[in-house]
Amino acid sequence: DEPVVFDLVKFALAETAKSYPAVVKRVNSIEHIIEADYQTFDRFHYDLLATYLYDLSEHLAGEHEPKPVVGKAEIRKLKAFTRLVESLAAISTNNAQIA
Repeated sequence: DEPVVFDLVKFALAETAKSYPAVVKRVNSIEHIIEADYQTFDRFHYDLLATYLYDLSEHLAGEHEPKPVVGKAEIRKLKAFTRLVESLAAISTNNAQIA
């Protein structure tokens, strides 16, 4: 079976793409990385996955372009997605050190 982290990444990516269409290209890039057979994942793959996830979280946080002004509920949701993606990136970085 795939590691649970892959299921979490796939879920987070699907929900992020659905909620924020502006990041679909970034999400698609990450999905291509995790389509590889998980048994072939090594330090390089986990580092690459972490890099792309951190990039996505920075984009969601508005570090690459200004965020549109939205309501408080939307801001909380965006922050939650950003923290989720950052957490998954940290897990990937940790897995790279173990691999």
